[in-house]
Order: sequence, then C-alpha cells, then structure tokens
Amino acid sequence: MAPQLTVLPTRHLLVDDSLKITLTGLTRQQAVTVHSLLDEEGKKFESYSWFKADEDGKVDLSTHQSLEGTYTGELCILTSLHVFFHLC
Repeated sequence: MAPQLTVLPTRHLLVDDSLKITLTGLTRQQAVTVHSLLDEEGKKFESYSWFKADEDGKVDLSTHQSLEGTYTGELCILTSLHVFFHLC
C-alpha cells in the first residue's frame, strides 16, 4: 500500500473549525516529516515536524507527538506557523 495523506474536512475552514491530518500506508515505526507552508498575502509561514508511525503504519497529527521540528509534543503543525487563526 502506498503512503496516503488525508486532510479532513475537505471544505473551506473557518477559524474555529477542526482539521484532522493523517498519514496511512507507512511501514511500522517509519520516520516521516510533515511540512506545511502558508502564503498569506505574500507573507510566508512555514512549519515542519518529524513523526514516527505507529504499529499500524499510521500517523495522526491530532494524537501523535512531534519528535522534532519547529515544535515538539502535541501542538498542531499548523499552529506552529504562528498564524492568527487556530486550525487544531
């Protein structure tokens, strides 16, 4: 199975909407880097984090802790962009 990135919901989000990002189809304990980039009216915000897949080859950014990157722990990767809205 090829790795797959899923982002839900697929509709336009409002400030207080939740965003769920998951990676599936990874090998057990596979190390992955998730990178996000936002260009807001010419201002670029960037964030990345390293994760390790679980025993099922899955990474759920809402439950997996970041091991290293622009943030560590349980913060949302998009929150670490220091943008004025909250997506987690």
